[in-house]
Amino acid sequence: MKDETSTIGLYAKRLLVAGLSWQPVFARRVWGQMAEVRQNALLMDCSFYAAVKAGKTMVAGFDNYDESLSKEERKEAPYALAAVLARAFGDTDSLVAWRIRAGDRLGEVALVVIEHGVPTMDVIATESEVLAMMEYYQRSREESQLFRVVSNDTKIWVADVHIEDDAAFIKRHVQRNDKIQTIPLDYKNLSQLIALVFVVLGAWMGYQYYSDASQKRALAQQIALQDKTQEYGQALEQSLGRVGLSNADYQTLLQSIYDLPYFINGWALQSMECKYAACTMKWMSVGGYTDQLEAAFPVKEGYGVLLNKATPSQAVVTRNFNLPLSGPKAWRELAVKSELDNWVLKQRQVYEHSKLKIEMFAEPEIWPTGYANISPEGAVSRYRFRFKGGVSMAEAFIRAQEKSMYWDSLSMTFAAVRSAAPEIELDLQGAYYAY
Repeated sequence: MKDETSTIGLYAKRLLVAGLSWQPVFARRVWGQMAEVRQNALLMDCSFYAAVKAGKTMVAGFDNYDESLSKEERKEAPYALAAVLARAFGDTDSLVAWRIRAGDRLGEVALVVIEHGVPTMDVIATESEVLAMMEYYQRSREESQLFRVVSNDTKIWVADVHIEDDAAFIKRHVQRNDKIQTIPLDYKNLSQLIALVFVVLGAWMGYQYYSDASQKRALAQQIALQDKTQEYGQALEQSLGRVGLSNADYQTLLQSIYDLPYFINGWALQSMECKYAACTMKWMSVGGYTDQLEAAFPVKEGYGVLLNKATPSQAVVTRNFNLPLSGPKAWRELAVKSELDNWVLKQRQVYEHSKLKIEMFAEPEIWPTGYANISPEGAVSRYRFRFKGGVSMAEAFIRAQEKSMYWDSLSMTFAAVRSAAPEIELDLQGAYYAY
């Protein structure tokens, strides 16, 4: 991740930097927030950051530039472009395309995504790449919740708002809080460490402590106390082989469901929900009695019938088809993130031009969940996926999967259940996993 940030120009005597890696900070108290910043900084191997707060939400943007290579480039104090833009446009979710007019990335565009008042993405790319990313972000939302598009270049015609004077805009909105600064030290633990060093090793080690190398060692020791990497690794090892149903088992589940009756003894099946292989069916009486439904689904065959005494015309039938959960058995069996990212991007492009109701969830998430302090670079990513359609299209889609997908839920709705061929609408959800 080195050398991804870049200066984009000097505005109002402030040197602006784009391309920071923004990460959420979940701690509520100041000491906890600083500890979280230090931990993420160590995992990303960088020494500088900027922070943005919006209400109770806080994010930290990490700047990985190499001091030894960039001293000439950064003679002035650097400020985070994304922090300035979040203050200016944080009142609503926005996509800001900032044309770079100076520096090594001259002519390229910095794209800053602002959600809930804070930046969530900050990248530098070509104009065509930025336009494609903005289109993707807009497609991920309902029409009533689209992003506002802002740009400082009138040639980016998709913008709703144009910034006419870059320097005047920066001067009006930049604040000291937007400054990129060094990673903070934990002074409470630091003072204890200083006392120990002076007692054990004397004045020579005291001098070494104040050197850059000693500060980094102190920082590493503090973060090691909070590092959840080992705990995350244990959770991953326990979960790897049990993430969902394989394609083959999922098709078996579908076939088992197809074999069930949709209309029996005066009862019509309305819908079905399955979590893995455990299914819940909702039935409605169209002239039948509850004892007829219970007779159709005997307990000895694995069914459970839950009657609604308040509304006897409605009932729930449960059945677990007892299919085993599958998944990669080891890290080396997982797909490579870079390859899966490219494959998922191509799939999105294909589905956008098709008439199929297919949704690839916006961003991959760290899996197993619940480990907010783990860096995405060192964790397994889960790419959520959803398909809606008829039976034939669903079966063809499942068979066509080239990458290993593991399915975790299935929903069915029915129409014309009294006919010989009732209409079935499927809603399938699963995920890909990569490292």
